[in-house]
Amino acid sequence: MPITEISEEPFSESFRNLRELSKSDWAQRYIGYHAARCAFDVRYLNQQHPGSKVLNIGGAPYIFEAAAGATDLAVTTIDIDPGRHRAVVEALGIDIKSGDFEDPAFREALDLEPYDIICMCEIIEHFRLDLIGLLRSLKTRKRDDALLYITTPNFYFAPRFATFLRQGRSGPRPVDEWRKLEELGHMGHVREYSRVEMAELFEFVGFSIEDFFYRNSQPSHGFLGEASRKLDCLAQELVFVLR
Repeated sequence: MPITEISEEPFSESFRNLRELSKSDWAQRYIGYHAARCAFDVRYLNQQHPGSKVLNIGGAPYIFEAAAGATDLAVTTIDIDPGRHRAVVEALGIDIKSGDFEDPAFREALDLEPYDIICMCEIIEHFRLDLIGLLRSLKTRKRDDALLYITTPNFYFAPRFATFLRQGRSGPRPVDEWRKLEELGHMGHVREYSRVEMAELFEFVGFSIEDFFYRNSQPSHGFLGEASRKLDCLAQELVFVLR
C-alpha cells in the first residue's frame, strides 16, 4: 500500500515562519499544498542519511530548505531566479546558486563532488529539453557513492486521472503550462510519468533503483481517493532513490 501518513511535523514552526516571510499569493498556495510532502522528504533523508550534503534542484518557495534548516542536513539550492523570493533567501540564510539546470553549460560548470545526495523533488516533470542528457550528466559527474532522490507525480493517480478522462485530456492544459515560460522563466508540467516509464529511463541512463515507493501526500476523498490509498499504482506520487 502507498505511504499515506504524511504531515508537516516536526517542522510546523519552520513552515509558519516561511509563510510569514513569503509575500506572493503563489508562494502561499504552494506552501499550503506542498508543506507535508517536503516535510516527508526532509524527514526521510535526515533519517536515512543524517549529516548529508544535499543539492536541491529547484527550491522556490523554499519549503524543503525551511525544514532542512531544523536538521543537520546541509543544503545547497539551485533556482532559476532567486530574486523573486529574496527576502526568504536572506532571512533563512539559504545557500543558493542562480541558474537553469536544463542549460548544459550551467550544469557542466557545477562541481557535484561535494554532494552526498542530489534532490529533484517534483521537478523532473518540468524538464522540456534533453532529459536523457541531463540524467547522464548527473550520473557521470556526481560522486559514485552519491544518491539521486527523485519524486514526481504519478500519471495514474486515480482522482486526477479520472478528471483528465472526463475532460478529454492527457494532462494539464498545455497553454497554461507553456505560458509559464513567459511568466516565470521556467516550464510548467511537460508531462507526468508512470513508474514503468521512469524505471525505463533510469535503467537506460545507467542508474540502479536502490529504493522506490508510492506516496499520497494530500488527502483524497470518495471512491477514487480510497482507491489511491489502497492500490499502489493509483497513488499520487512516485519516489525513487537511485544510485
